[in-house]
Amino acid sequence: MPMEIEAKIKVEDLEPVAQKLKLLDVHPRREIFQRDFFFDRPDLSLKKSDCGLRLRRERYRNAVKNILCFKGPKAKHSPYKKRREIEVEVSDPNQAQQFLQALGYQLRLTFEKKRSEWRFENCLVCLDQLPVLGTYIEVEGPNESAIRGVLTRLMLSDAQTIRRGYASLLFQHADESHMPLPHDFCF
Repeated sequence: MPMEIEAKIKVEDLEPVAQKLKLLDVHPRREIFQRDFFFDRPDLSLKKSDCGLRLRRERYRNAVKNILCFKGPKAKHSPYKKRREIEVEVSDPNQAQQFLQALGYQLRLTFEKKRSEWRFENCLVCLDQLPVLGTYIEVEGPNESAIRGVLTRLMLSDAQTIRRGYASLLFQHADESHMPLPHDFCF
């Protein structure tokens, strides 16, 4: 069963972390732009059960990749966000969206993200910038120990980690701001 295990940390500025990575002789793998579309049933049962259904359009240079993803509920006893994740690449995002809507899912949230990806040790380190939310560091790895090791090397081991995803944080912001569905957070 594929698992996503990641630490997310809110930071004021991405540059100090980028500088630490460069001092460790790590260089950015790629700069990508992501646009995420989250779907749910009319009763928001996926959100209520801590699950997610996402269609992502990812742009890297001139290449575009479309990924359909299901995220299961988070594990309760982990310091990091740990959950089942199933991804499949789709060739036509419009057809994928129509497919989801034909199954009764409705678009509930759209947001964009600028991401710089770095490969460090056996983890993926992402420096993320989002509308409304600001800047975050994500470290995704094969297990908690690997993530903890990278956080230690980046001098972030004492930083508070966030176990929620960006979609959850944006839904909360939209609810607190009394925004109507679907929510849209784009640059």
